[in-house]
Amino acid sequence: MNRNVAYNDMVEESVMGAPAFQEEAFFEYHLYTLDGTTTIANRETKQLELLSATGAGVTRRLIVDAGGRYGWSQRRPGGGRGTNEISAAVVVEFENSEANNMGMPLPAGTVRLYKADRDGQLQFLGEDNIGHTPRNEELRLYVGDAFDVVAERKIVSNERISDNVYEQTVEVEVRNRKETSTQVTVVEPVYGDWTMRNESHPHEKLDAYTIAFPLTIGAGETATVRYTVRVRN
Repeated sequence: MNRNVAYNDMVEESVMGAPAFQEEAFFEYHLYTLDGTTTIANRETKQLELLSATGAGVTRRLIVDAGGRYGWSQRRPGGGRGTNEISAAVVVEFENSEANNMGMPLPAGTVRLYKADRDGQLQFLGEDNIGHTPRNEELRLYVGDAFDVVAERKIVSNERISDNVYEQTVEVEVRNRKETSTQVTVVEPVYGDWTMRNESHPHEKLDAYTIAFPLTIGAGETATVRYTVRVRN
C-alpha cells in the first residue's frame, strides 16, 4: 500500500482525496478496511492510497555516509585506490504522531513525499520503503541524493603501531555548490577498540562503530573533515 506525505517546510499543503481506509487493532496486528468500492478492469493494475498526511512537519538532512546504508559511491579513474566520491544522501525525518497530522499505525510499504512548488503545484520528491511502524514512532526516509552537495573521501595514511594496533587518518572533503549555506553531517565507520587521536571538527559518537561530524558550509564553500583513529584489534 502507498502512503503520501505532503510538506512545504512545515507549511500545510493539500493533496488529492482518496477513498478512506478504516484501521482497527486486532490481536497483535492491525486491520485496514477500504470504505467504499473500486473497479478493476481486465488486465489492469490499480494502486489505492492508504493514507495521506497534509502539512506534516519534517526535518530534512544531508548525510555523507561512507559506510552506512547509502554506501560507497564510486571510485574516480586515476583518483587512487583510497579515494572515493560519495553522494550526499537526502534524508527526511518526521514523527508519526497526531500532533504532526499523522498518528496511525503504518503497515510496511512505500511512502511517497511531495512538496509544493512556487506555483502551488505538488511535485514528487522521492519515495522509500518502511517496515511496520506504530504511532508516535519516528520515520526516516532516504529519498535520493543531493544535486549540489558532493563529497570526496580519502584514506590519507595507514600506520601499523604494533601487531594488533594501527592508526588511520581519513579526510572527507564536502563541497557545497548551492547559492545558500547548508548543513551536512559526515558519518564515518570505526571498527575494533578505537580511540580518537586527532580531529579537525568535534565528532559525535552515534554508537560503538559510528561517528558523525555535523558541518555548516557556506554558499560555494568547501569543508574538510580530517581525523585520526587508533584501532586495537
